[in-house]
Amino acid sequence: MTVSSHAQGAKLPVIGALWMEGKLSFLEQLCLKSFLDAGHKVVLYHYGPLENVPEGIELGDANEFLPQSNFLTHERTGSPALHSDLFRYKMLEKSDNVIWADTDAYCMRPFVTETGHFHGWESGSHINGGVLGLPKDSDTLKELLAFTSDEFSIPTYYGDEYTKELEEKKAAGTPVHASEQPWGVWGPHAVTHFLHKTGESKHSFAQDVLYPFTFKDRRMMLKRNFDVSPYVTENTMSVHLYGRRMRKRLVEREGGAPHPKSLLGSLLIKHGIDPEKAPLPPRQVQDVPELHDAEFQAQIGLEGLKESLNFGQIAKKYSVERRFVRQCRDKIRDNAASLFKE
Repeated sequence: MTVSSHAQGAKLPVIGALWMEGKLSFLEQLCLKSFLDAGHKVVLYHYGPLENVPEGIELGDANEFLPQSNFLTHERTGSPALHSDLFRYKMLEKSDNVIWADTDAYCMRPFVTETGHFHGWESGSHINGGVLGLPKDSDTLKELLAFTSDEFSIPTYYGDEYTKELEEKKAAGTPVHASEQPWGVWGPHAVTHFLHKTGESKHSFAQDVLYPFTFKDRRMMLKRNFDVSPYVTENTMSVHLYGRRMRKRLVEREGGAPHPKSLLGSLLIKHGIDPEKAPLPPRQVQDVPELHDAEFQAQIGLEGLKESLNFGQIAKKYSVERRFVRQCRDKIRDNAASLFKE
């Protein structure tokens, strides 16, 4: 799930890849080994037993930075993203000359920074924290640590209406926990907000440096004989592989591994990674109880009726699909008359 780096002369050894426990697939192996092959030192922090760790990768105890006793997961998805976000900020705080990079970040060439800042634009509106370097005296780092020190902190970057809603609930004695707030609340949304607040966004790289492929264009990395030159430029230092979605695509559409003539397939060959020796886990269809909860459906449906947010924004806020928002809205609208029948 994540990697960090740290300077040694002109190069930055990777200090922290965080993988909770279990088996690494060829996708994580590729990204970790890309840093190793670029001259970085790589240490994979973990909480439990690990398998399929590439030779040359060092292992470290994740409790050194963030004890497992305070393990945070997103309520509806079960994702450890909150814990991962907090882990990287703690690591940046406690380590010298560090850069963090997720394990779905492929290293094109060594990460080097003269300022200690190492972050970049993922789109025209967001700076991603998947690759993140901040000097220890960074005001942004101080803001991130302060904000995430309170699990009930109120993010003001989702608009006045949502801020007011959280403030009212806090005043009523029912504050909203970070795990119940929108996806990315401690991650890219917080990073973008505080980099702008402190003015340190001036150090952020242009999009082609760390995120040359947008989320929308991620499938181009799987196309055979595709010319990547419009995306990967002479400035590109890393490529974000969008791990969760890439794994899903590979399992469902690509037979579990990329074609050798695709960008991703060619990178596996370049680094000597065999997909058959570290396969992706098979797709698991999980039933999310909240999706069947009437109160949860009603809450989403009412937001859809208010139209203060569009379906995409509501879907992002509640970590559901757009069509689910539409279904909830339509269910209330189409059955409203029955509510007033005696």
